[in-house]
This record gives sequence, structure tokens and C-alpha cells, in this order.
Amino acid sequence: LESVAYAMANQDVRYYLNGLLLEVNADGIRTVATDGHRLSLCFHTVDMPHIEQSRQMIIPRKGVLELSRLLRSDCQVPLQLQSSQNHLRVQLDNLRFTSKLVDGRYPDYRAAVPGGGQIQVDLDRKAFKETLSRVAILSNEKFRGVRLSLSENRLKVEANNPEQEVTDELDVHYAGKDFSIGFNVTYLLDAVNHLSGETLRLHCNAPESSVLLTDPDDDTVRNVIMPIRL
Repeated sequence: LESVAYAMANQDVRYYLNGLLLEVNADGIRTVATDGHRLSLCFHTVDMPHIEQSRQMIIPRKGVLELSRLLRSDCQVPLQLQSSQNHLRVQLDNLRFTSKLVDGRYPDYRAAVPGGGQIQVDLDRKAFKETLSRVAILSNEKFRGVRLSLSENRLKVEANNPEQEVTDELDVHYAGKDFSIGFNVTYLLDAVNHLSGETLRLHCNAPESSVLLTDPDDDTVRNVIMPIRL
């Protein structure tokens, strides 16, 4: 839940986005959240051969936040999930949590997750995060835009506002064509912060296509961000 909940919408007219998709099938549990501008997906492998048909449930935002609080990362107690047409029940030791489910159809998230990408660049996650944080200070307050520009062994990060502009650079292993793409820096930082490895991989196809961020050593979490024009 914690890996993807940040990407949930908040008070969106598309009410089904104001929550988190929980998908359960025979080989595991998948959680998905999106606000239409970004998407986060996490898959946890669990062998559940008794489940014959995949089930999708949309947990409302309030229920997700409460469940995240109850299911602490240091909690080692097994839990049980029970669902009906309109409710989800979680049994955790002596605690029972019940949430009403959102009545709606979640978008096809699989269509929104890009493939491997023609351009793949590995970045030091901590260094990239620090660079984004520095540049974000001078990004436009309304659009929060930053531009990433790839050239041979170099990633340039730029932002500007009506008074100033700032540029920072990172050394990377890259030998492809020059490439430039813009993002909302808040969305980009959120995606970086919700990967836990030392390295992150940036998968790009075209300046107008969504970008995938993953941990090259852990493919259970996939974060997708739509670009913006700058």
C-alpha cells in the first residue's frame, strides 16, 4: 500500500481514482494507484491456488490511509483478507478492519505502463534526488516544470521561473542520441522517493510518451509519469 498510495487522486471528479486498486489472483497481490498524471504499481508474489478467478477491488482513500497506519512495515503478524461485493475485511491478529469499496470500474492500468523503453539510463537514486531537490527550488510555482536532457555520459537537469534559471548535471553511462523531456518535479520526486534501491532505471521512448522508473534489482514496483511541455 505504502509503495503506491502517493499516486492516488484527491477529490477528483473521476471518483474511482480517489482510491487504490487491489487486485488478487492465484499468483499474488497487485496494488495500483493513479491520478491520471502518474501511476504506481506494486506486485507481491503469493501462492494462492485456491483463487480461481482474479478479483479487483477499489479501496477508498480514507480506507487506504487507515490500513497503511495499521499495517506497519515492522508488523510480522499474518493477515487475512475477506471480500464481498461491497466491502473488504482485513483480519490482523485480534484486530478486524472493514472498509466499504468504491463502486466503479478502474482504468486498464496495464495499458498505461510502458514497455522497457528505447532509452534506458541507470542513475544513482540519492544523487538524482538531491539534484532534483536543488533545481526544484527555482522551478515555476504553477507548473513545477523541470527538463531532463540526456547527452553522451551526461544528464542535465534544468528549471526556470520568470526571474531565474538553474542547471545541474550528473554523470551517467549513456551513448545514445541526445534526448530531452519535461516533468512536474513534484511528481518526479515522489516517484524517486518511493523506490528504495541505491540505483533507479529511467525508461524513455519519446519526449511526448510516459516514462517508467524502476529499481533494476527489484521489479516489484513500477512508477510511471506523464511528461509535460516546457
